Amino acid sequence: MRFGRMGRLVVAAIVAASALGPGTVAHGAPPKSDDAAYYEAVARRIEQVRRADEDSGALDRMLEREFGWVKVAGDDGTDDPEALGTPSGSDVILYKPSVYRNVQAARYEAIATWQWKMCGVLRCWAANYGDTLGNDGGPDGFGIVSTVGVNFVTTFFATYTERGALLTYTNPDEFDQYGSGYSEQDRRYHARDYTWDHGLIMYAFNIKTCSGMKGTPWIFKSRMSHTWGDTGVASVSLSAGVISFTFTNAGSTRKWSIYGNYPLHWYPCG
Repeated sequence: MRFGRMGRLVVAAIVAASALGPGTVAHGAPPKSDDAAYYEAVARRIEQVRRADEDSGALDRMLEREFGWVKVAGDDGTDDPEALGTPSGSDVILYKPSVYRNVQAARYEAIATWQWKMCGVLRCWAANYGDTLGNDGGPDGFGIVSTVGVNFVTTFFATYTERGALLTYTNPDEFDQYGSGYSEQDRRYHARDYTWDHGLIMYAFNIKTCSGMKGTPWIFKSRMSHTWGDTGVASVSLSAGVISFTFTNAGSTRKWSIYGNYPLHWYPCG
């Protein structure tokens, strides 16, 4: 995951579990029986590190020390271009995914995250989409997907305001062997309290098989849809490497949907 001087949150990370090799020391506490409580604790600690303006190395060390998540693949990628100054997908950053091994749970965990950019002195959501308080159009959508099917375990979604207030969700619109996706209402409670300022999705899974998969990349990517005014996300669907959104007002121009520019190519089978 990437963090920078602007308090950026990496847009996607994936957490992988496998058997420990000789001499490997397991760190971190095992997951609680209540997965939601476990992942909420992870989400809160990620935000604390982000707000401390630490770099990605500090985050990786925290995840390994406190939760037993050991990074095995992924890098920061490259920053997206500056926001265009008009409502568009250029207003958000979706970073390249990463992969960790969840030692204690012996499974893979996918985390996809996003961050709204700055448009001058304001977040782009404040600069380009009006200042009306309450619901910002209908629900927005976010998800993570892989090109290779896996054995799904569980999933979790969290959003944060610019000030760091946390909202959590445990019921995805769609989840299957390729990923998971959510649509949830975004709201403004104050000039700096927008519930979708940044956020993350976690997707836990295990590998089905490596038979015949040597040299095959597992490509993970995230996608986000933002709506305002007269429309919202109506549904989310998944297939191999694809996240699709439908909208309550298909003809509206008050919506956009983008994939992250930097998908992860991972080779877990060698």
